Amino acid sequence: MTGWRTGPVTIQGRPFTLGDVHGGKLYHGSPRPLPVGTILEPDHGANFTQSDPGAVSVTSDPQRAAYWAQEATGGTGPGHVYEVEPIGHVTVWRAGLADYGRSFTLWEGRTPAARITA
Repeated sequence: MTGWRTGPVTIQGRPFTLGDVHGGKLYHGSPRPLPVGTILEPDHGANFTQSDPGAVSVTSDPQRAAYWAQEATGGTGPGHVYEVEPIGHVTVWRAGLADYGRSFTLWEGRTPAARITA
């Protein structure tokens, strides 16, 4: 699916689509192993401390997702990082320009749900 990639966003006054995100992928961090195809939803145990109660947090930075995963383990393990596909609108919470302004890094975005794709 590529529907999420067409969503318009403005980063530091510049227009982009979510498909312009640096690296072209979004990630979510979890303290536990989950199979490909799992739907991450708020308040269902697969969503952790970095998300508000009504959203799933996503990032284009796998290292940030790894940090979230480790934070969710309480520092007792490395956690798991999953490539995800958002289900529904992605709200940009924190982002910055990348590639000399040709793309952007999504430090944190919020979506109603996400599907693990890898």
